[in-house]
Amino acid sequence: MVSTRHNTEGSSNPTDPVAAQLEAIAAKLETMDALKADMAALKRQVAAREKAPFGGGRMEDADSSFSNFNRRPFHKIEFPTFSGGDPRGWILKAEKYFRFYNTMDEEKVDVAAIHLEGDALDFYSWVASEQDITYWEELVSAMQKHFGPPEFQNPDEYLCSVKQTGTVHEYRQEFTRRSARVNQWPDHCLLGVFLNGLKDELKADVRIHKPRSVYKAVNLALEFESKLNCTRPEKKSFSPSHLRPEAKPFSPNTQPTSFNNQPKSDNRGNTRLTEAEKQARYLKGECFRCGAKYGPGHRCQAGTLKLLAADEDQDETVEPDPQESNEETAEISLHAILGRPHPTTMKVHGKINQTEVLILVDGGSTHNFVSDVLVNELKLETQLIEPFGVQIGNGDVIRCGRICKNIPVQVGELTITQDFHPFSLGGADLVLGVQWLATLNTVQANWREMFMIFTIDGKKYKFQGVESGPQKSSTFQHLAVENGRLEASSRGT
Repeated sequence: MVSTRHNTEGSSNPTDPVAAQLEAIAAKLETMDALKADMAALKRQVAAREKAPFGGGRMEDADSSFSNFNRRPFHKIEFPTFSGGDPRGWILKAEKYFRFYNTMDEEKVDVAAIHLEGDALDFYSWVASEQDITYWEELVSAMQKHFGPPEFQNPDEYLCSVKQTGTVHEYRQEFTRRSARVNQWPDHCLLGVFLNGLKDELKADVRIHKPRSVYKAVNLALEFESKLNCTRPEKKSFSPSHLRPEAKPFSPNTQPTSFNNQPKSDNRGNTRLTEAEKQARYLKGECFRCGAKYGPGHRCQAGTLKLLAADEDQDETVEPDPQESNEETAEISLHAILGRPHPTTMKVHGKINQTEVLILVDGGSTHNFVSDVLVNELKLETQLIEPFGVQIGNGDVIRCGRICKNIPVQVGELTITQDFHPFSLGGADLVLGVQWLATLNTVQANWREMFMIFTIDGKKYKFQGVESGPQKSSTFQHLAVENGRLEASSRGT
């Protein structure tokens, strides 16, 4: 019995290590299967992200916090192609695409170039071989100059000259095409231009309803055009009875028929106005015939045009002041003095001797100016020069007799060394006028987006404007005191 029990226990002991090893192997296999599943999930996520543009795809099995941070709309947006023609629509779609996918500035030109075709691709290849196109704004400017309307064509003037020559539907399309090229036109101005371009047979009927929007004016014009087409008599076949002239009802506005080759005249013997003169008088609210203010019940007075003609024949001759003609006169815009924002000015940050300054780039100022407050604070060296007049925006002339020579101004990576005239400024410490702008070759400026791009010694620079903040009241008080002193001194001299 003892030996048997010993043999049984001895035979069962060797099986225990084997079972333990089998269990360990099974656990490792389960772990490897789990790792394999995780790797497969990660591969699917990476593949989904690579297929989506700019990492904008949707990940199904990713961590919730990570997917929420990088989530984009499920639908995919294709970048528009451009092969030529008017580039405005393509530029608008491209900028929407860049904004949607948060495209970096250095990638915009490459992305756009990939989607150019035909004439646009040939033009880009030629321009890229001639110059380095780094910024999206440079590509837009090149496309607009080549494919857009002529540079000499003013968009505002082009809109004002629109006239209806066909149907109202065709006129609406042409008006929409031209109005899309202008910026920040008030609604009442657009309405006035639209009404002025209508045919005479529709203009009076539409105006009498006093529409308050272009949309309402278009609907009225379409209704009156349809009514006019219905009431217009159809062409009849030829018969001898049609040779008799039709009797026309009496109308006080009917013009007498002229049988000579002279220019058309009104019933007072004055030459008929051109379309440009009519438009000018309409904008001023003047009568087309006599030039007086037009209103309900207006009647042209006899002899008015003769008096106007007599006044126009008398030219006044103003002799210039010899002292003013011989003296150098600089100009500074009123926006530079008061610090008010203007569509043709731009403010950038800079430094003078590690001191932060606000610089106004102003094409309306002929010279460079520095705030006299900044001159005193930084103790800038000034030199006396022969006094000259500085004409400000309201026409007054203030004398200036000092100059700061060779002031180094640091703007980003660019150092500008210029001469500045001390002056009372509000809202800016320095004014860079035409004196500095004339030293640049070609400047690409966008005053709406507030940036300018130029090249100096083969290196390209970009100034990005900053928003104008509220001005301190002390600045304006100092300006008022200084202007009062200068005006008093000028009256005394």
